[in-house]
Amino acid sequence: MRSLRARLLATAVLVAAVAVTASALFSRRVVTNEYQRLVLGSHPVDLATVVQALREAAARPSWPADADAHLAAEARRIGRGLLLIDAHGHPIGASSPTLRDARVQFGPAGMVRIASAPGVARGFALELRSPPMVLVHAGDRMVATLLVLPERDVPETGGRPFLRTVDRGFVIGGLLAIAIGAVLMWLLATRITRPVEALTTAVRKMEGGDLSPRVAVRGADEIAALAHAFNGMATALDRSQALRRQMTADVAHELRTPLANLRAQVEALEDGLLKPDGAALASLHEEVAILARLVDDLQQLADAESGALKLEPVPVAAREALETAAAGFQTAAAAGRVAIEVDADPSLTARADPLRLGQILRNLAGNALTYTPPGGRVRLSAAANGAGIVFTVEDTGAGIAPEHLPHVFERFYRADPSRSRATGGAGLGLAVVRQLVVAQGGSVTAASEPGRGTRMTFTLPAA
Repeated sequence: MRSLRARLLATAVLVAAVAVTASALFSRRVVTNEYQRLVLGSHPVDLATVVQALREAAARPSWPADADAHLAAEARRIGRGLLLIDAHGHPIGASSPTLRDARVQFGPAGMVRIASAPGVARGFALELRSPPMVLVHAGDRMVATLLVLPERDVPETGGRPFLRTVDRGFVIGGLLAIAIGAVLMWLLATRITRPVEALTTAVRKMEGGDLSPRVAVRGADEIAALAHAFNGMATALDRSQALRRQMTADVAHELRTPLANLRAQVEALEDGLLKPDGAALASLHEEVAILARLVDDLQQLADAESGALKLEPVPVAAREALETAAAGFQTAAAAGRVAIEVDADPSLTARADPLRLGQILRNLAGNALTYTPPGGRVRLSAAANGAGIVFTVEDTGAGIAPEHLPHVFERFYRADPSRSRATGGAGLGLAVVRQLVVAQGGSVTAASEPGRGTRMTFTLPAA
């Protein structure tokens, strides 16, 4: 039984059958006891006539054969079963032949069990609590005890009509309850399995490479949450695939330009169109350096994302790290008439890898300096914030448009669609920054206001 719907239905039917059967058995026992108590207790019968007849019969030699006739006649009159037993509980007279061969057992708390003899085709068993009993005397001696049973025909038919009606009601009601439960469970199982089947169909399409399927979300239960999660996963996979395609195109573009320049210059040298002087070699070296930097950035990014990046975190003075990064750009800042400021308490100490922290600061400061016009300012600062040290690199440059800001830490992302080298690098610098910060247990954010500047902030643990 592989179908979830069929398993749910079978489970529901089984549970309903067990519950209904247990309830029916318990209820029948209660009904039986209460029926016997109420019928016998609420409808007393006049036994004076039968008792007098039994007394007269006990005085005759034909006793106890005469008892059966008197008991049968009286049972028809009062509508009860009558059983006459001796002092040892053995039947000596009965209103029916079946009762005549019955066995009587007395139990605790007034319980009396009357059962048919073994081998009877349609046997019966009655358990009565304190049934009416009348002692029959002949003169000064007790000759028998008369037991009054709930209905005259119980031993004759093997079951009481009232209780048989109750049993039929229990059976019909139980079957009806099971049927209704099965229908309701089928509807519920269909409601549960339909979105699961839709999810299965969508997943199989995704296995084939189609990332477009989405499933409808209905309600707010666990199945709806699963559908939401699937749609989110599908969207993320679709976006990841799009980014992968874009990254492939970006890598090809970034490699194509320096390789094309190298090829053109080498061919010019071979054809004698370009002299192998210092200027030509410097141009070749620049293109090779661009390629090497691109490969290094890709390798660092891959190592950081895979967890293979080796880090050696030690206590690092925040102000010293900021001053070292700023010193490397003093010449370029002076040439571009951009002021570089450092602001940090000398006592601040972060726990970081000095080499990677310097790389982060250089990347951020280099970007800030590139996009800051003459007369602007680049500020590097650090401050304590709880258990972390917050580093900030901010500039007074052109800023970043709001639609581009959420993507600045993505690989190969460039706000300039032409990807001109004059307006930026390969788009890997900030992606490397994010991975290096995360690898050291920190986080990085970007804030910008077009026309007023950009602020890059990252947090590292305090030493």
